[in-house]
Amino acid sequence: NTAATQAQMEAAVSTGVYSSPGRQHFHPGHPKAWVNFNSAGTIAASYNITSITDTGTGNWTVNIATDFSSGDYVGVITGGYISTPLAIVYNMRSAPAAGTYAIRANQGGAGGSDQDPDTPNQIHVAFFGDQA
Repeated sequence: NTAATQAQMEAAVSTGVYSSPGRQHFHPGHPKAWVNFNSAGTIAASYNITSITDTGTGNWTVNIATDFSSGDYVGVITGGYISTPLAIVYNMRSAPAAGTYAIRANQGGAGGSDQDPDTPNQIHVAFFGDQA
């Protein structure tokens, strides 16, 4: 067998070639970037991420090293407090850009009011899509 080309990896249809470690990130089902960070924007572990910008209470921007080809990609967000069982909802703060992804976190408060969580222990984001 031979190694798949970038075009074959992106097409994701060939069964006669293998995915080499240096090209697997071109497959559409492979995360193109991921990160585990805390509320201060300190990265614990990451792949293809340059930094996290803390843009205010409950708001962060993830800065991606290799840009996506457009803002049409997927970011999957999860995380929360390690010791306090509070529900946190993470969502996009604005439309994704090719090289940045803005996150907003909301926490359900007493009486159903929303509060911005300022100290989640961990926030995890994985990105899928076509890179430039």
